[in-house]
Amino acid sequence: MGRLFGLLFPLLGYLATATVITVALGVGYLWHTERLTDDKMFRVIALLEGVDLQQLADAPKKTDEEVPPEEASMDAVVGRQQI
Repeated sequence: MGRLFGLLFPLLGYLATATVITVALGVGYLWHTERLTDDKMFRVIALLEGVDLQQLADAPKKTDEEVPPEEASMDAVVGRQQI
């Protein structure tokens, strides 16, 4: 039994390492040939994380009415107080 584990664990380690190297080379190849772009990568990550991009696109945009007005500077406040 110990002999089986002695053979199985290194084999599993080699398989995992080969998988990571293969995935890295595949992504590098797709990126280099421009089949995988920033936008496509963003969509893939959003899909993996469960983000609904359509819902974000349909969300209403903020208008000027929703933005709070600019605050007065300290000089303006002191000037008004003096008047």
